[in-house]
Amino acid sequence: VWYMDGYHNNRFVREYKSMTDFMTTDNFTSHRLPHPWSGTGQVVYNGSIYFNKFQSHIVIRFDLKTETILKTRSLDYAGYNNMYHYAWGGHSDIDLMVDENGLW
Repeated sequence: VWYMDGYHNNRFVREYKSMTDFMTTDNFTSHRLPHPWSGTGQVVYNGSIYFNKFQSHIVIRFDLKTETILKTRSLDYAGYNNMYHYAWGGHSDIDLMVDENGLW
C-alpha cells in the first residue's frame, strides 16, 4: 500500500507492508521523491512510481528500490498546473492508470 499526502507540491511517499499497517499508520517506509508531484493520478507499477512533476507536463518514473529516476517523458501538449483540470481543481490535469495490459 502506498500513500501520498495531498495533491501537489509534496515529495514523500509512504510504503506500507499491509492494509493493517496502513490503517494503524504503523510500520512504513518513507521514500523521498527527487521532485514534488502534482495531481492525484500517480501509480505504482513494477516497483516504480510514475508521477506528474509539479508545475510541468513531465511524467517521471522513479524506482522505489534504488530511489533513482529511471525515465522522464515530456507530454508536450498536456495541460498542467490546473490548466485543464477535470476534478475540483486539484491539479488533476494528467492522470495515469494501470491495468492488466500495462501503464496508460
